[in-house]
Amino acid sequence: MDIWFPGDTVNMAIGQGDLLVTPLQLALAYSIIANGGIKYTPHLAMQAKDGNGGIVIDYSNPEFIDLELEPGYIGMIEEGLSLVTKSGTAAYRFTGFPISEIPIAGKTGTAEVYGKQDYAWFASYAPIGDPEYVVIVMLEQAGGGSSSAAPIARHIYDYIYDMR
Repeated sequence: MDIWFPGDTVNMAIGQGDLLVTPLQLALAYSIIANGGIKYTPHLAMQAKDGNGGIVIDYSNPEFIDLELEPGYIGMIEEGLSLVTKSGTAAYRFTGFPISEIPIAGKTGTAEVYGKQDYAWFASYAPIGDPEYVVIVMLEQAGGGSSSAAPIARHIYDYIYDMR
């Protein structure tokens, strides 16, 4: 059995140490924040059809669970995420984007993997207040989240909101 040290708690709080997460798991976490504590089961398809075109599985009415999270806490998290794209680590990458009209909640991340270069992350959703999109970018061995992943997310939002 492993021993848990106080430093392990600090590492987990900043996403380091033994924390492992897939892009889909992170997208689910951000969608829960975006939806005020409502957890929808993610699916990679809207429906599945048989060989004759008949619908076998239909996900058009998604199942959800209300996690009953404290709205004040979600509001504080969302405020912090909004500052990342306004004045924080991703602000430069969103220069020129109409952030006041289409507010984006985001977080840059740089994951350290022993023996490899850093992994770049940017997790986000938009627009704040009426979320429609969750965008997660993860690049293996690509450096920092602000310098590598956030610019890709910015391009995705430019495309989504026709800012080309």
